[in-house]
Amino acid sequence: MQINSCYLSLLLMTLFLFSMLIIGGVISIGLIPIYLQNNAVFPETKTSTKQYELNYITNLTNVGSLNVSNIDALSSNLNTILALNRIQIIDAGLVIVTNGRRKKRETIQCENSEHLNDNVLRVKFVIEYPRGCGTISCQQRSTNHIIFNIKNLFPSITIPIHLNNNQTIFTLLYFCSFDHQQTLTIISSCVNQTTALVCGSGSAISKCENTKPCSKDSDCISDFCRIADQTCQTPTCTDNYVNQDETDIDCGGRICGIKCSLNKTCRKDGDCTTGFCRLNDKTCQISTCTDNYWNGDETDVDCGGSVCSTKCSNNKSCEASSDCQAGFCRSNDKTCQTPSCSDGYKNQDETDVDCGGSVCSTQCIDSETCSQNSDCTSGYCRLTDQTCRTATCTDGFQNQDETDVDCGGLICTATCALTKFCGRNPDCTSGFCRGTDKTCRGYFEKLREIQMNLSVLVSGCSDGFRNQDETDIDCGGSTCGVKCPLTKTCGKDADCQSGFCRPTDKTCQTATCSDSLRNQDESDVDCGGTACTAKCANGLSCGKNADCTSAFCRATDKSCQTPSCSDGYKNQDETDTDCGGSVCSAKCPDTKSCGKDADCQNGFCRPTDKTCRTATCSDSLRNQDETDVDCGGTMKSIGVIGAGYVGLSLAVEFGKSRPTVAYDMNEERIEKLKNGHDPNLESSDDNLKSSKYLKFTTNMEDLHECQIFIVAVPTPIDENNRPDLFPLQNASETIGKILKINDIVIYESTVYPGVTEDICVKILEEVSHLRYNIDFFCGYSPERINPGDKLHTLRTIRKITSGSTPAIAQEIDALYKEIIEAGTFMVSSIKIAEAAKLFENSQRDINIAFVNELSRIFNLAGIDTHEVLEATRTKWNCLPFEPGLVGGHCIAVDPYYLIHMSLSLNYIPEMILAGRRINDTMSHYISSEIVKTMLKKGISVINSKILILGITFKENCPDIRNSKIIDIIEDLEEFGCHVDVVDPWASKKHVFDEFGIEIKDLDRNINFDDYHGIVIGVAHQQFKSLDFSSIKSSKKIIYDIKGILPRDCVDARL
Repeated sequence: MQINSCYLSLLLMTLFLFSMLIIGGVISIGLIPIYLQNNAVFPETKTSTKQYELNYITNLTNVGSLNVSNIDALSSNLNTILALNRIQIIDAGLVIVTNGRRKKRETIQCENSEHLNDNVLRVKFVIEYPRGCGTISCQQRSTNHIIFNIKNLFPSITIPIHLNNNQTIFTLLYFCSFDHQQTLTIISSCVNQTTALVCGSGSAISKCENTKPCSKDSDCISDFCRIADQTCQTPTCTDNYVNQDETDIDCGGRICGIKCSLNKTCRKDGDCTTGFCRLNDKTCQISTCTDNYWNGDETDVDCGGSVCSTKCSNNKSCEASSDCQAGFCRSNDKTCQTPSCSDGYKNQDETDVDCGGSVCSTQCIDSETCSQNSDCTSGYCRLTDQTCRTATCTDGFQNQDETDVDCGGLICTATCALTKFCGRNPDCTSGFCRGTDKTCRGYFEKLREIQMNLSVLVSGCSDGFRNQDETDIDCGGSTCGVKCPLTKTCGKDADCQSGFCRPTDKTCQTATCSDSLRNQDESDVDCGGTACTAKCANGLSCGKNADCTSAFCRATDKSCQTPSCSDGYKNQDETDTDCGGSVCSAKCPDTKSCGKDADCQNGFCRPTDKTCRTATCSDSLRNQDETDVDCGGTMKSIGVIGAGYVGLSLAVEFGKSRPTVAYDMNEERIEKLKNGHDPNLESSDDNLKSSKYLKFTTNMEDLHECQIFIVAVPTPIDENNRPDLFPLQNASETIGKILKINDIVIYESTVYPGVTEDICVKILEEVSHLRYNIDFFCGYSPERINPGDKLHTLRTIRKITSGSTPAIAQEIDALYKEIIEAGTFMVSSIKIAEAAKLFENSQRDINIAFVNELSRIFNLAGIDTHEVLEATRTKWNCLPFEPGLVGGHCIAVDPYYLIHMSLSLNYIPEMILAGRRINDTMSHYISSEIVKTMLKKGISVINSKILILGITFKENCPDIRNSKIIDIIEDLEEFGCHVDVVDPWASKKHVFDEFGIEIKDLDRNINFDDYHGIVIGVAHQQFKSLDFSSIKSSKKIIYDIKGILPRDCVDARL
């Protein structure tokens, strides 16, 4: 075997040097080339490598004479993007090709031919194998790795290309093909140091020094081959090339301190003068508030910070509460959240963590921060440190009912010293509280006050003195009828002949329109009213629109304002409040006034009364998809399960415009309804007759043709106050037997959240063998029928709707809009609608329980509850609840459904339970009060006769379900009383069947003189018209449970 002399010399010298290093005690790893002979020329060595061709489809068109001008830059960029550092491009260019369908310069078969149009970037390159990879198998593995990266990991790339017209463009490339082209032979030499050194070009001997010729960066010791003259150079930050760690020409990177300008290539924000490196194309850009990046001082993508006005939504990052839409930045994780009264933070207007303020109902305990007494559980906020404290009589503050600091009032025993404030004589140590200024005074001040009172008794209105309550001598005030002339002293306008008391000096003057005072009939200072012609500017007071320059007087605060489309008023050319017309874009909901169809949300302005309406099939107009007036087109038919108070009302209204079937198992009731009469008196005979598309049935088969089913069956409780879902489950089974593809089942019965989807839907699926939300759909719309109420009827009460999918929710909402004039409110889920119904009735139960408890307390204190309630209603936000019995099928039942749900979640609903306990015992409390009232009047209870007026659970209604009057009857009978009942509304048969009680007729066999006690149990209209003043006597009592009579007409009332 022949050994090349060049390599043999190198090997010998390397071994020699290696041995010398060991002798000298130094170990060095590696080969060091040394030249042995002067002027020795070593023969050339041939090495083989492979050349490859890579084609990328471009998105360029009509490239013409354009071509790649900087191959080294392309090589560097391609290696960076492909994460290889192995490819050395030897040629690159743009070629016009064809996909074979029409003839052009060249044909290329692309693997990604769907992107092929006209042009391909063709790259020819060789692979630089890593050191030590000399075997064919190693090189093949390295080549396969490169091919895998190109074809699989980067099927498309975006890369800058320098063109020969001095332009640099970023273009999107799609992988086309990868081919092996040919085998190259590279000649390398090694020469003596004294000769011209052959370096670079793949030589294994050495890299080239500065100024030496080169073809690529790897040929040079400096790793920089200057393209302009193909020589090795030391890279700098001003050489007009991308080298070192620069991201673009002479900018970016860590080595050069120069930042890149707009559109230059970058790797991070610090590379750019703008401070923002856009990630998708790695270029420097100016950050904006809508660029979908987190930049500037933004706390999250395009939101937060001081630069962008957009606030961040919930769960977005933040630094301060001002960054968030909800106004609350949670400190533990720096995210925006909706503040609440139980989030463990002090937010909203809370004075301390989750307590105090007007938003949260929770009051603060002692030592927690407060701003006013109402913030504290103790009812006392100490001013010195603004903390809640338990008030005492020695705390140095005026609190409790003290008239001054730690003195006066009923709670504290300490009396007040002289000059201290007082409310009455016992508040003062001196025993005298002066009435004029309510301060404690001594004996002489008491005498002076007596003397003044005596002087008033002898003074007159023409004595030439200012006395009594005169504002000037013998004029003004309320005692004398004489008014004061001009310039005389006054206290109010009524004191003056001119009708104007100038407030600046309290003298009577003549009012003018330019006196800088509000007088005459001016609505504000020198403007508005009829006396002055000047109009008032925005913000000034007014009485009507004509008082204002803007011609709009806002009713809520009586101030002049510029009208807008969201001010809660009808102005500009609006057809109703803030809707309709051409100025405002908002369209009007149902029942609002309109001028044309375009003014309405539902696109229909009824011409008869110019109001927005939901078009129906019985409105005597041609709309929807009708082919003529109220006929033609398509419409789904409705089946109502349960024809009671709720179901009948729905069936009658839908039956006026749609085919409707009302199904009930009570044959007697259905027969009466077929004959045109409702025994419950909820629907009049005329109203039943007007429902021309309605059919009543007890035959389930009649429901087969219906596409929409509405379930309105009772949901009572059992003897243990637990939900009884049997009627609801039975109705679901009935529907399941006839359920068809695309049918909709809507539940109206009151249930706790989850019953519809977790119980009813499963029954429907099991019986029908259909799939929920695929074959059939469901909705929930809680009933809001108020039996006996002729004002708040089905049509006039706004209705909550929901559906199992967004599309079904919309369809159900549109369905109810056909019959609900008050409109609908669509919620996001069935569970929300179920919970809303329980909330409605449970809050009423709790509020009534509160008033019932107050009634008991006030009764013990000798205070009339109804008079207290009448006084409290003078405040706008006092809720109008009254004491009484809570019966019926809603308020007395629904809270137990919520209690059942709470207990299943291991939560004890203490307030709801307390309310139920109070209301459930009110009948027994009333019974005992009736007996007490009789005993106080000396009436013997045993064998006494009591007449109870009313047995239904509420007034003007025949419904006796869960009536609490029966509890009072049973209690009185246990006391030994004989009880008679009259009720013109209740069915005698139903009452006898249910309670075994015979109802007497009010106007036939009732003589009030025969009874020792009369109890007004229900406020029927017939009872209100009775003359009870002639009934009251010393030998009987009148007890008014409902509070319908004046206090002096009864012996006691709740």
